[in-house]
Amino acid sequence: LFSMPQFLRIPNEEYHAGKEQSSTKVKAAVLGSGKHYYEAQYGPKKEPTQALIEGSAFHAMMEDQAIFDAEFIVKPEGLSLSTKEGKKWKAENVLHRQILLPTFGEKLKRMSEAVWNFSPACEFMDIEGESETSHYWTDEMTGLRCKCRPDYITDNLEYVIDYKTTTDASKKGFQRAIVQYGYDIQAGFYMEGIEKSMGHRPKNFIFIVVEKQPPFSVAVYVADDEMVTLGYEKARRGLSKIKYWEDAKEFPNYSETVEIIGLPDWAKGKKNSTNLSPMDIELY
Repeated sequence: LFSMPQFLRIPNEEYHAGKEQSSTKVKAAVLGSGKHYYEAQYGPKKEPTQALIEGSAFHAMMEDQAIFDAEFIVKPEGLSLSTKEGKKWKAENVLHRQILLPTFGEKLKRMSEAVWNFSPACEFMDIEGESETSHYWTDEMTGLRCKCRPDYITDNLEYVIDYKTTTDASKKGFQRAIVQYGYDIQAGFYMEGIEKSMGHRPKNFIFIVVEKQPPFSVAVYVADDEMVTLGYEKARRGLSKIKYWEDAKEFPNYSETVEIIGLPDWAKGKKNSTNLSPMDIELY
């Protein structure tokens, strides 16, 4: 086993409160504009969307029941929070936890069971490891402090596991999601960061993907070397942009000039185009 000199176990809130560069902020710089990065880094804390709450609940459920119970609670069926009984239940049970609807609580259970009943996923999840560990390092080219927080990393540092919920877990569906949501950037950034913080590069970045609707189909995908390499190249460009914006104290729009616009290739029926827009994919 490898020692973990830059391994920290801290609360999720403390991790997200830090101003170090995370994959979320780097993706904002790569896929968005300077304003998107600024909002991710300096904007006011937003109320989480229902999709984000449900995605976070699934992550917590997969990582540890105690983590889930500390962060979430399922509202009893038929209980109204506006009634005397509902207010009493909320005062005694909710505290700082997020409330989940009973229908989603049942769905969450089925999603978790689907993953644990899928042997290819268990091959990785059964390996001893740690959940939600925080890793920090300094990017040598920009001097920016960076961080990442893998869902699960095996003790031998061979595998980094990332849980995803989706509406389409098929290979083609998830490939579209990887491009649309920058999961290649996340994979490259995490692999590089863990190597920098731990002194050992993981062997593989693993996506364990489960659909959010029945029949809760599950898939396990290993990011290939090309995805990790190209993802890290994108992350490098994002870090360079962030360094430039931070030094200049300017956070621009997509473009500061008037531009000509036409239809994308896929809308013109050209061959070898990647059609992303018609596919409605929602992931955490």
